[in-house]
Amino acid sequence: MHLKSILLLSLLLSFNAFADSPNFENNSCGEEYTFDEKTLIKVDPKKKYGYITYDDDYEFPEKMGPYNVEAFTEECNQNSAFFFNAFRVLDDQGNLIFVKNWDTRKLTEVVPEDEFPFYVLRDYSGGMHCCYASYYFSKTKPYRYMGTLESRDAKPYYDDYDGDGDAELLEFDAILTYWYTSYAGSNFIRVIYRTFREEFHPAPDLILQEMDYKDVESGLEHIRGVIQGHNDWAEEQVEWAQYKKDQFLHEIATVVAQFLYADMKKEAWEFYDRIWDEMSYGYLRKLSFKREIERQIMNSMQYRSIHARSTVFENLPKITSLSKDCVYMSEEGWGKDEKSEMRFTDINLREIHNEACGGDPETDVTIGYYRVYTDGKIEEFDYLDWQLRDL
Repeated sequence: MHLKSILLLSLLLSFNAFADSPNFENNSCGEEYTFDEKTLIKVDPKKKYGYITYDDDYEFPEKMGPYNVEAFTEECNQNSAFFFNAFRVLDDQGNLIFVKNWDTRKLTEVVPEDEFPFYVLRDYSGGMHCCYASYYFSKTKPYRYMGTLESRDAKPYYDDYDGDGDAELLEFDAILTYWYTSYAGSNFIRVIYRTFREEFHPAPDLILQEMDYKDVESGLEHIRGVIQGHNDWAEEQVEWAQYKKDQFLHEIATVVAQFLYADMKKEAWEFYDRIWDEMSYGYLRKLSFKREIERQIMNSMQYRSIHARSTVFENLPKITSLSKDCVYMSEEGWGKDEKSEMRFTDINLREIHNEACGGDPETDVTIGYYRVYTDGKIEEFDYLDWQLRDL
């Protein structure tokens, strides 16, 4: 997925800027305040539990990359609704490249590893089940803001999932939260991205690698246990069972979704057909709930990216003689179809130039632009008349 589509913003800090007044536009505060360093915290990105508090002790580096971070805290309460816990980021020339004017708490510098291609700053808004945002900045000139990843309830993690020595991004998709269940009973879908140049690309192979079940049989074994546990509970809690009679449908949808995110469409729907037939819930409900799952998952930006890329790969022999290993895709906002009511993703298909694939490593060539709809239809952009045509 292109950086700008899913995440991004990394900032790096030199703390000598903290003592200056941020002077945000329309700032009515005429006084200067000293920024409290303890609101900017360098943490282990693999830490999975615990909350950061201002009472903890932390070590701060003197310099982190080319970016200065200036923070504006609630000490200045004039116009506080607009400037509460704000911060801004300046590049190495002092140019403002990013500003957030509200609701920043526990601002955290995240450093996955020295070779990670972005600088990352993360904040946590606080509140019930919410919300993490990661801001990504380039490590190469011209220094620039790359984008923001809104992670909702679950913070992202960085780890080397494929053993290549470089960190990947693990994101938790909350598309099924509260769907046929409570928040406490909700499941998140694990989505892993590889970094490639200045982009994140979904990695279905790594998603499969990290799944608890990797084939239809293990998925069925898992869900049978869930359903049996639900039925046992219903026998003991008869007065409450009527309110939760369909709650295990959330679990079924989770297994289907995880297969789909791993680009295993055949396995996803084979699992669904078999478990539904075992439950004997009826053919019409089987069809209707399948449509519900498809609609719900297509609401996910993460899955739409996986779906679009998979569709382009399926049609790759119609497009080019190059193999999957010699192409890559970026998501683009190069156009929109005012007539279409169906969602789509625009893909820029490009060549990889290296020793294995050939070509000049100093050049980067576009093969073509493609629009992929949620129903699987794919169109190609025609450069001659600037129209979209069926592939």
